[in-house]
Amino acid sequence: MSAPTIDAPAPARPAAQPVLPPIKWHAPIAYGAVALIGLVVFGLLGTSGDISTFSISTSKDFVRFEPFAVPSKLTAIILCVVALVLAGISFWATSRRRKVGVWLPIVYGICMVFAFLVWALVVAGMWATFLKAGRRGWAAIVPFYNIYTLCKVAGKPGWWWILYIIPIVNIVISIIVAVNVARNFGKGGAYGFFLLWWLQFIGYPVLGFGSAPYIGQGSTAPRI
Repeated sequence: MSAPTIDAPAPARPAAQPVLPPIKWHAPIAYGAVALIGLVVFGLLGTSGDISTFSISTSKDFVRFEPFAVPSKLTAIILCVVALVLAGISFWATSRRRKVGVWLPIVYGICMVFAFLVWALVVAGMWATFLKAGRRGWAAIVPFYNIYTLCKVAGKPGWWWILYIIPIVNIVISIIVAVNVARNFGKGGAYGFFLLWWLQFIGYPVLGFGSAPYIGQGSTAPRI
């Protein structure tokens, strides 16, 4: 009688690896695209020398805070760069399947909204000024064309916009254009330098919404 045969135990099967859902890149891509567009439109293509002023209280408030002014172009660039950094953090966290806190979209939204407001305050004053000078108001929101139109309002050749992209030269040219815009509205050179070049957030709304007529060359009929 032969001895019973004992079969060896079957090797244990390795545990099945969990199937991970695909990574969703929608939010990081949206963050990066919006921040990059904002950097180009609000920052790099913005007019140099602009100042934006913000007020967080009125004269009737119990607690009042003084208005504060910021350089428009530099502030927009910094805010959009911060937004790009936040977009990078979102990419990094998404690639590692990690969740970011609610702070990221909140801070990102604040940066982009503030950058837009800085840009919009300057555009509003230029829009009204262009209309009064018989130019197209919407030119204020079109990169490069806004500088071209500003040169025309100043009575200078339109090709001068090219000089705005040359470092140091752009400072000199922007001062000349600002002074000539002031003169074409019956203002002096001091107004052009201090209020149209240095404090544009004050000078352009005064020209656009004030009573000073445009006395430069060209038609004064508004173009829409």
